[in-house]
Amino acid sequence: MNPSAQPVRVLLVEDNPGDADLVRLLLRDAPFGPFEIEHVDRVHKAIKRLALGNIDVVLEDLSLPDSSGMETLRQVSEAAGDIPIVVMTGSSDVGTAVDALARGAQDFLIKGETDGASIARALLYAMERRRFQDRLAHHETLLAEAQHIAQVGSWEWRLDSNECSASEEFFAICGLPPGKLGSGADLLAASAVTSDAARVRAALESAQVGTQPVELEFRLARPDGSVRSVHCRARVLAGSEQQPARIVGTLQDITERKLLEEQVVFSGRMAAVGTLASGVAHEINNPLAYVLANLDLAIEELGLPEPGTRLPEIREWLQEARQGGERVRNIVRDLRVFSRADDERREAVPLARVLESTLNIAHNEIRQVATLHVDIAPTPAVLANEARLGQVFLNLLVNAAQAIAPGSPETNEIRVVARPGPSGFVTVQVHDSGAGMTAAVRERVFDPFFTTKAPNAGTGLGLAICQRIITDMQGSIELQSEPGQGTTFTVRLPETTRTEAEPPPVVKRSAGVKGRLLVIDDEELVLASVRRILGTEHQVTTERSAEAGLARIEAGERFDLVLCDLIMPGMSGMQFHQAVTTRAPELVPHIIFMTGGAFTAEARSFLAANVEASVEKPFDIEALRTLVHADLAKRLTNGG
Repeated sequence: MNPSAQPVRVLLVEDNPGDADLVRLLLRDAPFGPFEIEHVDRVHKAIKRLALGNIDVVLEDLSLPDSSGMETLRQVSEAAGDIPIVVMTGSSDVGTAVDALARGAQDFLIKGETDGASIARALLYAMERRRFQDRLAHHETLLAEAQHIAQVGSWEWRLDSNECSASEEFFAICGLPPGKLGSGADLLAASAVTSDAARVRAALESAQVGTQPVELEFRLARPDGSVRSVHCRARVLAGSEQQPARIVGTLQDITERKLLEEQVVFSGRMAAVGTLASGVAHEINNPLAYVLANLDLAIEELGLPEPGTRLPEIREWLQEARQGGERVRNIVRDLRVFSRADDERREAVPLARVLESTLNIAHNEIRQVATLHVDIAPTPAVLANEARLGQVFLNLLVNAAQAIAPGSPETNEIRVVARPGPSGFVTVQVHDSGAGMTAAVRERVFDPFFTTKAPNAGTGLGLAICQRIITDMQGSIELQSEPGQGTTFTVRLPETTRTEAEPPPVVKRSAGVKGRLLVIDDEELVLASVRRILGTEHQVTTERSAEAGLARIEAGERFDLVLCDLIMPGMSGMQFHQAVTTRAPELVPHIIFMTGGAFTAEARSFLAANVEASVEKPFDIEALRTLVHADLAKRLTNGG
């Protein structure tokens, strides 16, 4: 029991000299040992001796002249620190024994009922238990530190009692004070953001009746208002009767990782668009060529002494110029989807719209190598992030074009087919008649950084990112390819019962609804254009900065409606909105923001949360007039 040759150093705290001598005698003859005993008869002497150190274990009576009962144990325990204590007293009261053990004693012996072997065994066991407790505490400290470093918390749900427990790091990740836990499935669901809570609760509840581990990602809403992305893993452990008894799991904070992933995804999207930059420039320059030419002709003709003789032709030139401008606007609209700052927002997205935008962007790249065939059947909407979904299809189309050797576009094809699929899924296939892939390439095509392209022609991240995006949308992406037979990528996405946000009802304009409008934009020509569009019906005041517009409001000028650019030098539209909220709150519902599309995720969130109406540049004249009329009519109806 005591493999060390060194004697065990015992501090005996006993005021009865006869009992002290008996303990010495019993331990001297005990089969375990050797023991080296120091004897003191008062608590204050024990405390003084313990302060000197070099004691392995304390054997103490509870009733001493200067202290008694649990107070004796308390004082000696505080002085002993990590040194184990064995209580030996004349009382056989079970309550006293339980109380002593609960307060830190390693064992409880009764005088007169204990021989030398029992005392020796109790002292050695106490030392071993203390060493074990110290090692356990050390490992628990290491585990807690490891969890803190890795940002991984642990938790347990006991199914019989519905009680839950968790580690300190779990509470830190959730932003909760230690001990404040929900019960059952609410352990995690109570902290999840509203849109994720039902999914988290369903996953944990389904784990009770299943045998497969649970693994999911979701977002936590902390009490301080911050949101963290987390990854949860859990498994069910069976009890004695092989029935589910408890669920244990981990919770890891992956917020920083998600941010890095989003940056990689966004960079990949920009790289895909960058690959097509020359083609996009070609698509813009073509209509710009006749837009500018027609406008120059019209200006030249209108400058002649008698321009009226060719007014029908001038009208035709201007109409063609407008059609060209519309083409450019559509190209910019499609690019805007891909250049949008990344976020996690998902909504009901019409698949045809995403495919149309993507095909428009990739059109010039495709037509140089193949004939494009498009067969898009009516399909239900899918729950997706439009920019990310567009990135997937753009990558597949670019890869398809790059898989075909240039030179014979009339004999090669790229085919895009969209169909409602079985079991509530929508299927999109992108097929090319290119060189195809070997089995070795097929095995690795979704691996990060794997590429068959020439150096500097690709990072090898495109298809890996595509797979991650589609998987996150609860979909799948597969390929079929053989050398010389081309390649087909099949994307399956779940339908959604959500619907697109309904456009605001069209309000017929009627005469008599006039208002005083403040228009703010840092582009003078935009201001002039809006003034021409709205000035015939309303009193329009323009300013080239938000500061100047705010100064008019603070000076007491009354406006029925404000049209304000979102992104401007100096005070932005968002800052203007905040200032008006405090200075003229009655005007806030009547601010319509004008956006050119180049705004951040913060600006998009701002628009979604605070703005009832906005208008995108370039303006549709009739739509802008109708929007202004609707706001003024609503204000008039509400008595504003």
